[in-house]
Amino acid sequence: PPAPLTPIGELERGRAAATVYRILDRLPDRYREVLVLFELEGASGEQIAALTGRKQATVWVQLHRARQRFLEEMDRETGEHR
Repeated sequence: PPAPLTPIGELERGRAAATVYRILDRLPDRYREVLVLFELEGASGEQIAALTGRKQATVWVQLHRARQRFLEEMDRETGEHR
């Protein structure tokens, strides 16, 4: 099992989570939805298509675009460039 986090580790984890949620909030709904379902909930492309009523090919395109937008927003948020 992982070692328990120190108070500073807890603070850093909380800040990282807040950053992720801020970025997710800035994504268009269609992108946020597929990104959360795939990356956080572990849903498959087929499951996401069934849940959202989209074609599976559309889900993959939106997931790709969501990842790109997320990384762009992360770069803006942190001041880094990829």
